Amino acid sequence: MLNFQLKDDRSGSSLELHTGGYGAGDGGTYAVAGNVGLPLGQTGFANLSVEYGNTAPTNRSVHRDDAALLIAAGNDAVADPAQIWGSPSIDDNVKLWANFGHLFAGGVQAYGHANYASMRVASGFFFRNPNTRAAVFSGDRGRTLLIGDVLDARDGTLDGSTSCPAVPVSGGRPD
Repeated sequence: MLNFQLKDDRSGSSLELHTGGYGAGDGGTYAVAGNVGLPLGQTGFANLSVEYGNTAPTNRSVHRDDAALLIAAGNDAVADPAQIWGSPSIDDNVKLWANFGHLFAGGVQAYGHANYASMRVASGFFFRNPNTRAAVFSGDRGRTLLIGDVLDARDGTLDGSTSCPAVPVSGGRPD
């Protein structure tokens, strides 16, 4: 549950700057925020806020043994690091908020608000070793790859009826 109170000032403004980072030299962040209160007629208000910021990623990755083996074997498709542990990169983090209110004669009050938020986030994803994915390749934990058993896929019976070859994996690479 969120419990926050929106600003309803008819005048005034504020400007804030928030910065930070990590001792490892990555993950630097900043945000600039501003707010202004404006009168809306004799008894109303319009309160407008904006925030903009960016956050650099952090990376506390340690290479997984299976990914390091693939990279050492010359597999260019494996990123270095293969799996990122840390905070994502956040760019163009924009937030806009408008809060309006007006008190009419007889105690009738009109109220409304609008908001908009947008950001670009880039992050790592879970590494899936192409040689050891169950139900995609052979079931021997990466010692061999099963190449294209289409008949089994078509008839749904995993009986090896097409006699597709099993390709041995040596040194982290299909032989």
